[in-house]
Amino acid sequence: MISRPTDPGRPPGKFELPAQVSGGSVTLDIGNQFLVQVSADNRSWRTVLRESADVRDLSNRSARTLDLNELRGQARTFYLRVGDSRPENGWGSWLARVRLDLRRQELRKITSP
Repeated sequence: MISRPTDPGRPPGKFELPAQVSGGSVTLDIGNQFLVQVSADNRSWRTVLRESADVRDLSNRSARTLDLNELRGQARTFYLRVGDSRPENGWGSWLARVRLDLRRQELRKITSP
């Protein structure tokens, strides 16, 4: 997903999470004319980040962090798609890296006296 994520026909990134995950974050180091969308089923998409300005020099590059639970809802699998927010000029997005940080639910062992 990191190299040329805006090429037409490129599949989205698929993230399958362990059952013990209780939360976390996804951080994208991204710039230029980006459009980031998320889906739980790889069919219906929701926009979570969009650059509306005509940026072509990476002056807007930064690490943008999204809450994992807001992205995935109750699903254990989610998809992340990076595209071009201004396809009419063909400039596109620039993605350096994606970082996934997970929090695990603590499992407590219950013992009887």
